[in-house]
Amino acid sequence: MRLSKRTEYGLRALVHLGRVGDENFVQSRDLAQAEHLPGKYVELVLMALRRAGLLKSRAGVGGGYRLARAPAHIRIADVIDLLERTDDAEADRAATRSPGAAAVAFVVAKVQQTTETALGELTLEKLLDQIPRNVGSKDSMYYI
Repeated sequence: MRLSKRTEYGLRALVHLGRVGDENFVQSRDLAQAEHLPGKYVELVLMALRRAGLLKSRAGVGGGYRLARAPAHIRIADVIDLLERTDDAEADRAATRSPGAAAVAFVVAKVQQTTETALGELTLEKLLDQIPRNVGSKDSMYYI
């Protein structure tokens, strides 16, 4: 299964903010640069995460984004559902247009169920624990 760019960028942003900690705000352009992502699109994803209550934002000097709750309380399945979500009413209408559209709607529902089952217990905290601390830092350089 492939995740959309929106979901990939959202997960990468959450991991970055989780590693920084909840005391510091990070500007979207700094986050985008650190993760090698397009700044304008990252800003849109960050705003969606803020509207969902996963991030806090502050404008002005020292402003930016930070996690709104502890990483242990951010479920990855919820993040994926949020960022992959389609308009349910539109999906229902599309499913009645043709047998093919109904089949696609069925598959999407199965993927959502499977994602919830597989990732139901995975939190941002557990995800952060899977990443070595030096990944992405200058300390991760290997010298011969």
